[in-house]
Amino acid sequence: MDTYKQNRSWNSSYILGIPEIDRQHEKIFDIYDKIVNMSDLQEKYHDDEMKNILHELEDYLKIHFKSEEEILHNANYPNIDGHIKEHEHFIRKVDEFILGYQSNSPILLNSMLDFLKKWLVSHIMVTDYVYKDHLTTDVN
Repeated sequence: MDTYKQNRSWNSSYILGIPEIDRQHEKIFDIYDKIVNMSDLQEKYHDDEMKNILHELEDYLKIHFKSEEEILHNANYPNIDGHIKEHEHFIRKVDEFILGYQSNSPILLNSMLDFLKKWLVSHIMVTDYVYKDHLTTDVN
């Protein structure tokens, strides 16, 4: 049962109007919601499942960032290097949190969830909105 759907972090204010990227952003929030739901359970036997979800997030972020970077590259987005650096920093931070969790520091999970949500929202609402304007004016 997908109980994590009860706590939807995704909302329509995050829509950029670029269907592929919007779908990917929504999926990232769905994975984030799974992590939140699992952390609410706080039961030891869920550790393996939590590790799997954390790796799912990391793997999907890499897929999303690669896809987004290709779209930006193809649109000759002028600040692509800065955008890629933000992605790289975020992946490193997620790696650190996963390593911490795997080292039996589940306390880090709350810090990770807070960081993830703030970064995702800020990245979409600020950084991604800048390229949204570039892509839509580039098309017209």
